[in-house]
Amino acid sequence: MTRAEAVRLYIATCLLAAAPVIELAAQAPVLGNQMAVNRYSDRSTVIYEVDFESGLEGLVPITGAAGLTTAPGEVLEGAQSLRIEPNAGVRVHPEGNELEAGTTYILEYRYRILTGTMPERCAVSVNLGSPLTTVPLGGVIRPDSLDGTDTRSIRVTEDGAFFDVYSCDASVSIDSIRVLRQRVEVHAGELPTLPFAFPRLGNYQLITPDGIAQINQVPEAQVEEITSRYDLLFGTSIDATMGAAGWVRRLKQRNANLQILPYKQSFMAQQDPPWHDIYIGLNVAFNRGLAPEWFMRKPSGEALAEPDFPLNVQLDHTRFSPAVGGLTANQYTTEYLARSVLPSGLWAGIHFDQPEWYINPLLGEPPPAIDLDRDGQAEPVGIVQHEWARGFVDFFTGMHKRFGFGQLLYGNAGYIPGNPSILPMLNGWQMEVVSPYRITAGGDWVTDEASSWYRLLGNYRLATEYARAPQIVSLQFTGRDLGEPTGGTTPNHYPARRLALEWRDYQRMRLGLTTALLGNGFFEYDLVDNTTPPQWFDEYAVDASGVATGDARGKGYLGQPLGPGVELD
Repeated sequence: MTRAEAVRLYIATCLLAAAPVIELAAQAPVLGNQMAVNRYSDRSTVIYEVDFESGLEGLVPITGAAGLTTAPGEVLEGAQSLRIEPNAGVRVHPEGNELEAGTTYILEYRYRILTGTMPERCAVSVNLGSPLTTVPLGGVIRPDSLDGTDTRSIRVTEDGAFFDVYSCDASVSIDSIRVLRQRVEVHAGELPTLPFAFPRLGNYQLITPDGIAQINQVPEAQVEEITSRYDLLFGTSIDATMGAAGWVRRLKQRNANLQILPYKQSFMAQQDPPWHDIYIGLNVAFNRGLAPEWFMRKPSGEALAEPDFPLNVQLDHTRFSPAVGGLTANQYTTEYLARSVLPSGLWAGIHFDQPEWYINPLLGEPPPAIDLDRDGQAEPVGIVQHEWARGFVDFFTGMHKRFGFGQLLYGNAGYIPGNPSILPMLNGWQMEVVSPYRITAGGDWVTDEASSWYRLLGNYRLATEYARAPQIVSLQFTGRDLGEPTGGTTPNHYPARRLALEWRDYQRMRLGLTTALLGNGFFEYDLVDNTTPPQWFDEYAVDASGVATGDARGKGYLGQPLGPGVELD
């Protein structure tokens, strides 16, 4: 397995978690019922913790060698930690607080990988054991992750269960194990507010903070600390719902106002590789509930997959999608979010990817032949475009009816639409990997050619006028093609670079930040894309003396705009 394949393997498995198989027109974990008149909040409590200062404290080695260590470099906290030798494991069984069926539990622990020669796939694995079955809790800790905090969660389906923590072919140190019982409270609904000072900052992270840390080889604590300074965080898969309580809780302890939106493809099924069948994460459960009749198809009957991302398969969100079990494809997606994602109490809404109101451009250009009415004949492209737009409106109208204005609905089509009839369907839009100029092979902007900046600004200001309130329009500028190349690529297939800024990064960042300040939107700057570590610049915050600071409380020095932006001759 190459490193690139290993990275893709990690991202695909990151923080998936075993969930129960419960009926929701299909198999899905039911967490509650998110409606327009209610909201949920997470109230998880610690029921068991061990720091090994007094010994193993009830943990039982179940296979191989596991014991306490006081060696320098192996102790994570205090005077001693637990060392687990290769292919060994320990059982975590909360005495007096046994795991109960029908309850979601969170396992959290610190780890450090000690040995240097290991397989590419696995250093630490976590299972849920029970009298009847053993269930792996999602993805493993990769050997190159070095150290960090791992969090898994699962909805227990039978009494008498327990957690098992195993090493693979690595020696690891473990410390500060905690088991939390997840409780979610329901409250009367309320309109969300965005009380953020300028500059408003967004952060598009495709994967969880520990995933960002692992694939970029930076400390997890650093990623979480900088991420928590932002106002808006979006892009992490809905799969993280079952394993997110740990890192979401840590971020919100640092910044209670942080709004986090998990990622869901609007009209696509993101299929998983065959080896994912051992997991029952929220995305896998969503896919298992899809009826064959809900897929958009070619005249041959073949499903429509994206050529560059063949595991992304198009659903039929148009009026030609039949009802199966009383639900259309659009209604199934809405109900799934309402019952299995939003009631977790973790999220402020949903980040919808590819919410296009015309034929998905990633299906190919020109568009493929599409048989909407299933008669074996392709409809004319104009008809498909018309039905696609009607389906877009139907999809988000259904979201509005189900969730009211209490959830933030955010669209990322890769651009900000310049269409006043479409913009109000969502609270905001993302402009992804912005470059208003053509980029040369060396990374320079070509500034003596026609610029797309005027179109970017026009669409941005249009969105801040027409998007429904509260508005979360965001611009993502990046340092793509700058810096020292590594020879590799990011998971999005962009050329990877060393994690160091250069002077042209500041040039791009300042144009992007200034553009964002011409409206009420959010801004971010990434080294390459949404898989590289979050960045923080001097311009973002200053202390009482006007000196740049890493303290997010220093935001707001700019004040509110005095009036609309105007162009100077």
